[in-house]
Amino acid sequence: MKVVFRVDSSLKIGAGHLMRCFALAEEFKNRGFQTCFISENNLPNLQELLVSNGHSVIDISHSNQKKLNTEEDANRTIDYLIDLSAEILILDHYELGNEWQESVKSRLSRLVVIDDIPGRKLVCDILLDQNLGREKDHYLPFLQDKTKLLMGSRFVLARKQFKENRGKALIKRKEFNGLNTILLSLGGSETIKNYIKIIETISEIKTNNSLELRIALGFNGKEIKRNTFDNIQNLKIKFLEDPLKLHESIIDSDLCIGYAGSSSWERCILGLPSLVKAISDNQLFIAKNLERYGAADIWHEHGDLKKLIKMLNNKVKWLERSKAASKICDGEGVRRVADAILE
Repeated sequence: MKVVFRVDSSLKIGAGHLMRCFALAEEFKNRGFQTCFISENNLPNLQELLVSNGHSVIDISHSNQKKLNTEEDANRTIDYLIDLSAEILILDHYELGNEWQESVKSRLSRLVVIDDIPGRKLVCDILLDQNLGREKDHYLPFLQDKTKLLMGSRFVLARKQFKENRGKALIKRKEFNGLNTILLSLGGSETIKNYIKIIETISEIKTNNSLELRIALGFNGKEIKRNTFDNIQNLKIKFLEDPLKLHESIIDSDLCIGYAGSSSWERCILGLPSLVKAISDNQLFIAKNLERYGAADIWHEHGDLKKLIKMLNNKVKWLERSKAASKICDGEGVRRVADAILE
């Protein structure tokens, strides 16, 4: 049986949609299924990532169009599905709405939609929203009666490296003795100017330990000249060169400063406290729930970072955040989602 994914990546979309589909595709591949991505990938390394891990890729490029033509996309996708004799399609794409879904669904035995934004009509057999605090009532008014719902952080789609290193990470958390290493993970779309502002703010904080800052740029990371931060005092700065090894930096770090996107769940699996900022409405939902459950604190201005970092240099406060984060998701989400799709 073939499992097909319809998902794109770009500087505007980011890599998060494709990476969570990749995590699920790896689970299906390990169960003996053939997997294929119908995708436009405009970020470096992502096409290579899929192919090198045994997933076939069909390029459905829209580069010459100002706006995605959903009718054309649906027709092309259907042609590919017929050629592949595919039975299951997993869609992770905000722009391909209910009309696209209705056209494609009739050609399949099962259409799965991954979504984060309730309020739009959706046509699918299974709906997945992996965000903490998400409930069925948020979607029910917009769905067909027989749609199966997979709601909440039990279904987080994270690569196997996070589950495999969870035990190691949680043991390390018990050894916390003040902040030593901070992970800065804003993705590649952030401006150099804002990176510098945040790094300068961190450099002004005095702790008992000398701070090391690790900068993760992500798959959509722009090239940043390493000497850009040579004038920053009081900080040892390192760059994470390989986004696929992010789990290693999360394990070795004591705190993450980042946005409230899908990487929030990876940090939770490994029990890392976070300072999060929301840059979209769906991220605001994530940020508020992370703070509500005690796993993270929200920052808005650079001044907030100083106060929050000083607060989390306290062992009791830090351990409270770490323990709360580790309870949110356990890394078993891909298994649960695959099981639900195949039921």
